[in-house]
This record gives sequence, C-alpha cells and structure tokens, in this order.
Amino acid sequence: MNILIFPSWYPTPKVPLRGIFVKEQAQAYADLNPQDNVIIAKWDNSYTHITPRKPLNALLCAYKRFVAKEELKAVTDNFYELYTPAPLIWSPKLPFGGYEKLYKNF
Repeated sequence: MNILIFPSWYPTPKVPLRGIFVKEQAQAYADLNPQDNVIIAKWDNSYTHITPRKPLNALLCAYKRFVAKEELKAVTDNFYELYTPAPLIWSPKLPFGGYEKLYKNF
C-alpha cells in the first residue's frame, strides 16, 4: 500500500521542531509496516511576496523560487519526503497580484 500524507506542519532546517510529531508518526508507521510506502508531501509554505518596496529582496526571492526544483528524498527504504517549492505571490497592489494566483496553482 502507498500512503501519501499532506501535513500542515513539518520540520524545516530553519524550524526543526515544527510539526516533528508528524514526521515521527509517519516514520514509526513506516518502520512497523515495511511492506507499505509512506510519502510526506512537504512544500515550502513560506509564501514569497514580491513587493515594489524591496526590489532587491524581491529579485532574490524570485530567483530562489525559479531555481528550486521538486525533489523526492528517500529517508529509509519505504519512507520518502517529496518537496515542492511554493509559488510566487505578487503583492495585491501590483497588477494581477494577490492570493488568487496561489489558488489557481492548486
């Protein structure tokens, strides 16, 4: 059986304890059921806002998002982490900006 988990909280390098219980529970299930594959679909939920007030920061954030790729990392033989970078969100004050762009990506 394949199990796909979409956690709202999950550890990151900057905040390693955020949602650690999700990772521990999924890892424990994978350890107890070696015949099942467990995949955590984690995505970068730190939305990137591009605003005209900080143009250099906006360019840096945009560059990081465009070079980021989806990545499937095998933690163990049957436990995987799937990383998907978050989309860019334009400032609502810019043309065609706002959270509508985020909703259209999903």
